[in-house]
Amino acid sequence: MRYMLPVVFGLLRLLVTVTSTRPKMRSALLLALPLNTFVLPNVSGLFLMEESTLNYCRYTRRERFGNLIRVNGSFNPQSHPSRCLNIRRPVFDYQNTNGTRASLAINIWPLERQKRLADGSNTTDWKAPAEVGPQPLIVHHSDWYSGDVADFGSYINAAFRSSRKNEAYLFMTNEYVLIDYAPATTNDKVLKGPLLICDGFPSLTGTAFAEHGIDCAFASHNGNEAFIFSGNLCALIDYAPVTKNDKIIKGPMTIRAMFPFFKGTVFESGIDAAFESTRKYEAYLFRDKKYDHINYGSGSARLIHLQLITDGFHGLRNTIFASGIEAAFASHRTKEAYLFKGDSYALINFAPGTTNDYIIGGVKKILPNWPSLESLRPILPRKNRGLDVHDHSSRVDDGDRDQDHDEL
Repeated sequence: MRYMLPVVFGLLRLLVTVTSTRPKMRSALLLALPLNTFVLPNVSGLFLMEESTLNYCRYTRRERFGNLIRVNGSFNPQSHPSRCLNIRRPVFDYQNTNGTRASLAINIWPLERQKRLADGSNTTDWKAPAEVGPQPLIVHHSDWYSGDVADFGSYINAAFRSSRKNEAYLFMTNEYVLIDYAPATTNDKVLKGPLLICDGFPSLTGTAFAEHGIDCAFASHNGNEAFIFSGNLCALIDYAPVTKNDKIIKGPMTIRAMFPFFKGTVFESGIDAAFESTRKYEAYLFRDKKYDHINYGSGSARLIHLQLITDGFHGLRNTIFASGIEAAFASHRTKEAYLFKGDSYALINFAPGTTNDYIIGGVKKILPNWPSLESLRPILPRKNRGLDVHDHSSRVDDGDRDQDHDEL
């Protein structure tokens, strides 16, 4: 093994050399770096990693080299608008040495001479780094990335009720806020956040729930426990309110592994929204136009029924929620729940076991009816700005699970 390591490291160096697309950069890097240092390409720049890091560090230590976002100059976002995807949380910012966010610089390769910050501002006195090469003309890609992409607003993706009275967690992709929702009033207030999920829930660092975000969640009837979902994955967590002692109780695992009765249904590949019932160990889960009423209790887990939203919730007929729900959480008031879709929400009495449910006060806009979410520092709509790789204030020792962290 002692003789194999230099060979492996040599192959890694050769791989980096071969995959580099810029001859000048390639030769400069090989001459400048010590023999025990490797260069890992990354879409927002280059990171240097020492050999000792590979061998001994629990988490790979990365060091930023050039705070640039390189955008393909051959890409024309206006040529086929129907093919443009709404990219969720693309990288715009990085965390600098004092722990605050700063904008990465947008650099069009190979066409743009001018550097533009991700917030849309220009710096005309900037000269391209030697490794970038000539860039003869300015194109519109910076405007598209720093404008259309960054300004794509989003609202609430998931939520669950806390065990603490009138408190709930609201998730916006990979961020969240803890809110006192002050039922029946507009006296709601933000208690914590917005924070990255990985910073507020250390046990989720390095998992899909922190990196890609939480798509759906609902609180369990067991104390401080909640089920969270991301894509086709889920986990049962103890969210440990008012502390950072949260932990994963079960998972991450596929939805089908956690809830075997979802096998063969659309719910095994992802869930849009959910909230728990007033009946112990029962919950309602939503996907597109359908919903599931389930019992998730140990020893009693089963699918009670699966049907169209409009067949089980007559009060949602002829509303935006008839075709789907994006987020929900059960109120601390009996038989009431909040539903969210885009910039709208509704408070309902869900009348368990019947179809006598109804909307309380009609479908309304989130803003201005949740004033704490549009305060002096507006939380919603959420700007589409992702944070590049960064260090966390604390690491969680989770046994043998060795996970590197990358927001990309």
